[in-house]
Amino acid sequence: MRKPISKADKIAEEINNLYAKAKTRDEYKLVAEMSEEVAALLSNNEEIISKTINSWWAQYYLFLKFDENYNARKLFVEKIARWYKVLEKPENIVKFGYLYVTAVANLTPGIYNREIIEVNAQIKDVAEKTGNSSLILQAINSRGVKEMVDKNWLKAEEIFSEINPFYMLTLKEANNLLLAANILNNRGATLIRGDINAVLGAIFLLDAAEFYSRLDQPPAKHFQGLVNRLEESLDKIRDWDKEIITARKVSIIALIEEAKILLRPMSDKVHDKQVSRECLDTLICKMRRIREKIINLNT
Repeated sequence: MRKPISKADKIAEEINNLYAKAKTRDEYKLVAEMSEEVAALLSNNEEIISKTINSWWAQYYLFLKFDENYNARKLFVEKIARWYKVLEKPENIVKFGYLYVTAVANLTPGIYNREIIEVNAQIKDVAEKTGNSSLILQAINSRGVKEMVDKNWLKAEEIFSEINPFYMLTLKEANNLLLAANILNNRGATLIRGDINAVLGAIFLLDAAEFYSRLDQPPAKHFQGLVNRLEESLDKIRDWDKEIITARKVSIIALIEEAKILLRPMSDKVHDKQVSRECLDTLICKMRRIREKIINLNT
């Protein structure tokens, strides 16, 4: 007989569904506030965190996008730090540790720096000991993001390249798709912003678009992020030997522009639940075609 779904589980499911499509201040605020509902129903810290992690991320995005009050940001990071210290479950340590690192790096740079180095070392160790590919991928992203914030671009690329052995695995396991997409997304941005290889960076962004599109419920905000990062790649490519306009360079720019046009409406479509599986599969095919053309031009 099937076990009845608890009220806390129902709220957790709603948190995850609403977070996936959240874009506005009010939408993030709604998701952020729902963690209190779950906490009121449960007494176990591990269970509360496992069910409300996306609610915490919603609060992070509220500060990142809409609230620059440093004192409020600092209090939020201190709250994360207190919760992190009581966690013992490997999955929670890695997931909440990643949030901790990201929040410190982007909301309160300059404080908790020593602690964040320790947290990244801990979640890497915990993830690798479990052998769980999802946790290992999340630890990779956490460590890479820290190096991005510090503008250690070559180190960030070295860390993100640790995804390479996981490519086939992530294509097969649905629970790894979002993690892989986020790493590819950040790897692309690293190659572009670090002036390492803007064309290869754009290729990784197209890979990320494919991984996001494989999800049944892609995160709306990340499609807009990909468009913005592809524009960054175009700025760098246009500046590359700008005295010499080659046919190869013109073709690569045209292909990236085409990808941007295809991705630009996806954020709103996902947000408004106007995207079918067929639409996403078509987008995957088009991204692959553009990607292969750029690779052929870039070799």
